[in-house]
Amino acid sequence: MIFSANEKAQTTDNHYLYTMQNKLATTFIIILFAVNALFSQVKPICILDLTKKNAEATKGNLFSAGHILKSAGFSFTTTDSVNIALQSKIIFSTSNIESYTFNNAERDSLRSFLMRGGIWIATNDKDTLLYDCFGISATSFNSNRFYLNFNTAYDTNIFALFDEPFEKQIQFGDTADYATCIGTRAFTPTTADTLATYETGEVAATHNAFGLGHNYQLGTQLKEVILRPQVKEDYHANRDFSNGFEPAQDVYVFLIAGIIKKHLPNVVYKHTSYCNFKSTLVITHDVDATSSMEMFDDYASYEKVNDISSTYMITTHYNHDKLAKNFFDGYENDILRVFSMGHDIQSHSVSHIPDFDVETIVPMGSPGNNRYNYSPYFNGTISSNVSVFGEAEVSRDLLSGITNKQVNIFRPGYLAFPNYLINVLDSLHYSFSSSHSANNVMTNFPFFSHTDLEMDGRLTNVLEIPNTISDVLHDDPISQSNYLSKVALWKSSFDKNHSNNLSTVLLIHPTRYYKLHAQQLLIQSLPQSSITTNLEEFAFFGKTEIH
Repeated sequence: MIFSANEKAQTTDNHYLYTMQNKLATTFIIILFAVNALFSQVKPICILDLTKKNAEATKGNLFSAGHILKSAGFSFTTTDSVNIALQSKIIFSTSNIESYTFNNAERDSLRSFLMRGGIWIATNDKDTLLYDCFGISATSFNSNRFYLNFNTAYDTNIFALFDEPFEKQIQFGDTADYATCIGTRAFTPTTADTLATYETGEVAATHNAFGLGHNYQLGTQLKEVILRPQVKEDYHANRDFSNGFEPAQDVYVFLIAGIIKKHLPNVVYKHTSYCNFKSTLVITHDVDATSSMEMFDDYASYEKVNDISSTYMITTHYNHDKLAKNFFDGYENDILRVFSMGHDIQSHSVSHIPDFDVETIVPMGSPGNNRYNYSPYFNGTISSNVSVFGEAEVSRDLLSGITNKQVNIFRPGYLAFPNYLINVLDSLHYSFSSSHSANNVMTNFPFFSHTDLEMDGRLTNVLEIPNTISDVLHDDPISQSNYLSKVALWKSSFDKNHSNNLSTVLLIHPTRYYKLHAQQLLIQSLPQSSITTNLEEFAFFGKTEIH
């Protein structure tokens, strides 16, 4: 086809116009996506990270703030920029407000944020230039306060879940063992209301209306009430070890969630229980003796008939020592049969020794262990040839070899927790640990673990699922004659967690039929709004929930 000069010019103009329109449309789409991406990053809730501003050596406060919001199911952004935080409706600052934390421009911006209706949740204001925002005139710091009492009558929305005595009063330390405990700050209110007091009568937490906004202040650093009990550096603050109810961590999740829901009534958040049920009973069994190996398939058969999937934590005790004979070899088919019923098989160590947490006896060791080069032994008094790597690595590999499935969870014998257990589990790529008593760490929420059982340890990807109730009752052991009273004890603990939309992890050693009957009675007593599941299914839900 032959074009005239005018036709060629017109065609060129049309092509140029078409090209420019495409470029403009593409540019507009790119800009639109960029704007959407920018605004999608600004969520109603923002953690204001003060770690760098305060030159903090660790990120314990930042971790604790994140744990609170994740556990409560909220989405949020995190920033160390005041200007970015101001774009949200609620600011949750991580750390103490020192006299040098904010410059004058940032103070003015935060004051304006409150005046126009913003919500600021903070801890330990020590900046006198912000006292008017918090409605206080002075503060007082010491380490001699042991109890905190919440003023639950102040606001039924904020304190909606505070209906148990151990929720209304929490303990920072045991006065029988310590003269001092964590440092706390008390406030002298001017316009602020009192949300909580210490046993001294001093004000421990405040709320202040400022302009159209609201300011909430706690007198405890977040890491002291969240991270510290998780790594068991608390001052024996737990009031029970097991089979009880100890929510001293959880109340901070409830409190912050209550504040957020009050001011963001339409906020969307994830549910804290499995499959959107009100609560969850997680059933686990420690198979750590010959009697357990001989009976655990009976438990599994009952559960299968009743559409229950449980977790069987298997001890692969292939050596004969003073603790037990070899109760692993010869039972491989039993383990596979239980697995084939739809149950979950996880690791409960190799040797199940009582001194597993004594570092002078059990070193961390190194990887590369198998049953042919790893020979743990207990002589009736002390263990030898045992390492943390050996226990976690060999038991995992033996069980995986039977089920042809990855083993993701480790639980030590006696819940004996060496300081470097998490280091090893993280190195071996375990996803989960179920090694703490929930009462002992004072929480029923899962939490990501730190190495070395230290507050300044490295944060890992190992999620801890604490154990709540069990058949281990040292003061009054479970028996054929008293197991009904133990069911009532378990149910009492479950009911309190049920009211808080939380999980309860049950641990039963499958050694007696009356314990199976006790489990049956507990399950039959559960409300229809609860659900039972195994540990791995719940653990993966928990990891999704708080990631």
